[in-house]
Order: sequence, then C-alpha cells, then structure tokens
Amino acid sequence: MSVLKSILPPIADPAKHKLSGRQLGQYRRWATIALDANVLLGLYAYSEPTRDEFLRILAALKERIWLPHQAASDYAINRVNRIQRYIGFSKGIRELLSRIPAGFGKDAEKKHPRIGRKPQYPFLPIEYIQQQLGAVTEDIVKELATAEKEYEGFLTSDPIQDRLNLTTRDQIGAPLSNSDLEQVYSDGLKRYDLGRPPGYCDVEKPGVEKYGDLVLWRQLIHRAEETGHAVYFITDDTKEDWWQEVEEGAYGPRRELVEEMSELTSQRFLISTSPDFYEWAGDFLGRRTRRAAIAEARRHAVPVGWDAISEMIRNMQRATDQMLSLPYVPDFGERFRETMATASANAQLQVAAFLEEFNRSVRTAISLPSVLPFFQAYPPDKLQGHVTDADEDGEED
Repeated sequence: MSVLKSILPPIADPAKHKLSGRQLGQYRRWATIALDANVLLGLYAYSEPTRDEFLRILAALKERIWLPHQAASDYAINRVNRIQRYIGFSKGIRELLSRIPAGFGKDAEKKHPRIGRKPQYPFLPIEYIQQQLGAVTEDIVKELATAEKEYEGFLTSDPIQDRLNLTTRDQIGAPLSNSDLEQVYSDGLKRYDLGRPPGYCDVEKPGVEKYGDLVLWRQLIHRAEETGHAVYFITDDTKEDWWQEVEEGAYGPRRELVEEMSELTSQRFLISTSPDFYEWAGDFLGRRTRRAAIAEARRHAVPVGWDAISEMIRNMQRATDQMLSLPYVPDFGERFRETMATASANAQLQVAAFLEEFNRSVRTAISLPSVLPFFQAYPPDKLQGHVTDADEDGEED
C-alpha cells in the first residue's frame, strides 16, 4: 500500500479526478480483480479456443482474482439454466436449417414462371438447388447435433466450472451477515427512490432479488476495507446504475460509486467489461490476447448504454448474421412500434442511434428485403424528431 501512496495522488474529489493512463495502469496492477457472475456465465457462450484462452488468463491471475459471494451464488444458481438455454438455441437453429430446402422450393414456385406443373427457368434446375441446399444444411445440422451432445455433458461434468473452481477456490468472499443484509434491504428502497446506484434498475424484480447488486456492492466495499486496495470490478452488466459516459463514446464507473468507495474506504473503484479486461490482462501478463478471441468476446458483449429495446434489435441482427429466413420481421416491426410508444426519451434516443447504424449496415452489407421496408417505414430521423418534440414539451414518452 505504501508503494501505491507514493505513486498515486489522493482522491480529494473522485468525481473530478481523471486518471492518466499511467495512473490507471498502476491502480489495475495492485487492485483486487472482482468478477461478476455474468463474466463467468459468459464463458459458456464462447468457442472452445476463446474460452480456453480466457480461462488461462484467469488462472494466471488467480492470486489477484476475487469472487464476491453474491456473484458466486448467482453463478451457481444460473449455470445450469445458461447451459440449457444455449442447447435450446442450437436446437432451434437446427430446426430452422432443416426448413431451408423445403422453404426455398415453396418460394420458388411463387416467384418463377410455370411451364406445365413445375416452375422452370433457363439456369440451374430448382430441384438441383434444393438438393444442394439440403446437402449443405444436413452437414451443418449434423455438426451442430454433435456439438450439442458434447455441450450437454456440461450438465453432469462441467469442465468450465472445474477450472473456475481451481482459480477461485480460496478466493470467494464471505456472505453478508443477517444484520448486514437487513441493513442493505432497509437502505435499498431509499437509495432507489433517490436514483442512487447501484441496483435501482432492478427495482421491479420480486422480493429481495431487487437488492442483488446492492448486496454485491456492499461486499466490494468490505473487500476494499479488508485489503486496503482498489477494486477493479469486471462485469458485463451494462445498465446505467453501474456506468456513465465519461467521454464521447467512452464509459466509466458511475461518479456516485467512485465517491462512495472513496468515502468509506479511501480506495478507488474501477470497472471494465470482460472484453476490455481480457485485452488488458493479456498485455499485463506479457502474453497478448489473440485478436480473434477479443473480437469474439466483443460480439457477445452488450455495448454499455444499450437498453432492453436495443437488445431486441441485436437479437434480430444475430439472426441475419446466420443468414436465416426472417418471416417474423413484419410482426416484430409492429411490436417494436408499440414498445417505442411507451419507452422513455433516453431509450428512444439510444435506439435511434442504433437504427441509423444498423440501417446503413443492412443497406451496404446484405440484401434483406424483409427488413428494409421496416426501416423505410420507421426511419431514425423520424424517431429522432419524435424524441426531440417530446423533450421540448417537457413530457416523457
């Protein structure tokens, strides 16, 4: 601790104290690296090479890694559900793939001129195209089924959990005492009413579940008190009660969190998403993380500042990436309009910015007739104007 004090200035006003790159690096070098449950659960979404690389990084940092009890509990509760969710998603993909040849044949009958009873045209026979599509999709379906079977084995013998146990075996925090929990619950609604982070975004959750992030925050504070070190929190929870924009396009911890940590412990609070953490950790360990692994992690990550509506659109984008048919897009457009009618002005602004970028990507990267009419009917400029009008009237949609 004396080394840190000799290098870094005290945090007289953490809200205004902007760390230089060198100072940030020094804090990270000495800080407790606290992992959220979603970071551990995120490992189940990666390909095997990326997952293995990230697990190696965590193992190399195991003396620095610490798992708050709340995060460990959330991981244990949600692990099986997460595995089953990905298995179910893969089965759904297999089902969609199996429909492609027949669906193509039906569409061809509607689009091409008929001679006799069968659609014909002077290029490749429709039957041949169907046959080739069937062969390709059948190979992919078999490959997916094999991968699914191996993945299902995680339900009974989970290698990810085994390796995480080796890394965090002696690095899991103690639960809060009953009296401390009662105090957190008592303070929770008061904090949430004031919009004081973290946790107020979960106020609609049932019972004491709404206080999960607040319990975790209290454990992070206790850890800083015990160790006398800063806390470097790694989370893929991107709700606004953890993050705020610190520069254009860059996000950092909420000012209130930095202030509260400093006031109660005299320590600094740092925060990163898992892709940023793995990239930094690779450099810190002198074994630069593969660009492909970081790119994969970023594809899975939800950018800071996105809300549930943006996540709905991102799910649709994932489907287009798989080049699957999207017969539900017209219905999605109607549901989206209904949702936007009740969304906050801030949420609408975020979605407007995303739609503008996504619309441009769709037009330049792929041809997707089922999507383009939706964006033409609901363009970002109209949405932006709608939000601006609402703000000028002083009303929130």
